[in-house]
Amino acid sequence: MSWMGMWVVGALPDSAVRAVREQHGAQPWSGAAAEYREDLAWWAAQPPVALTRESAQPLAELMLCHVELAEAAEAEEACLQQLSGTPAEGVFVAGARKTHPPAALCHGLGPGATGLLPGRFGSFLLTADEVRSALPEVERALAVGGHRRAVVAERIEEWLERLGNGSQHQAGEFLDGPLRVLRYAERAGDGAVGCWRTY
Repeated sequence: MSWMGMWVVGALPDSAVRAVREQHGAQPWSGAAAEYREDLAWWAAQPPVALTRESAQPLAELMLCHVELAEAAEAEEACLQQLSGTPAEGVFVAGARKTHPPAALCHGLGPGATGLLPGRFGSFLLTADEVRSALPEVERALAVGGHRRAVVAERIEEWLERLGNGSQHQAGEFLDGPLRVLRYAERAGDGAVGCWRTY
C-alpha cells in the first residue's frame, strides 16, 4: 500500500498558539521529556550499521512513538487550519513517499544535533518566547555548511531513497526550510508549530 509522509512547519500568531495550549494543553509536546532524552541517549549508543529498512526500523518506530500521539491530533489539526493565513516565507511543507521527511532529517543530523531541535523529532508547538529561546540551538543544528552540510545531506538522501521512494525536495531544503520558518517567526514575534502527517 502506498502512503505519503508529510512534515509541516509553520509560523502562527502567538495568541493562536496560546489558545491551542489553553484548549488542548501543552502535554502532547512537553510531556515525557525525560523519556525523550533517554531515547536520544539510546540512539547515540547504537553501533553504526549499513542503513536498510530492517536496520532502521527500531529508530523509525521510536520516532513515531514520540510524534503520533492521539492526544495531539485535534490540536495539530487546529494549528494546520490556521496556517492558511501565514505568508509563504513562514511555512515549510515537505513530502516523501513511504517515509516521513523529519525522520530523514533526524537521521541526517544524528542524535546530538537532533537533540538541539525543539520538541521531539520535529514535532513541536512553541510560543513566541519559546521560538526566541529555541532559535540559537536550531541555528547550531541546521545552519551548517561545508563538509558537515554535505554529510548531513547525503544521510538525508540515504534515508529517503532506502526507506522510501525519494522526495521532490532537495536534501538541503530539509535544513533550510524549517530554519527559515523559525527565523521568520522570531522576526514576526510569532509562535511556531511542527507536525508529522501521514496520508
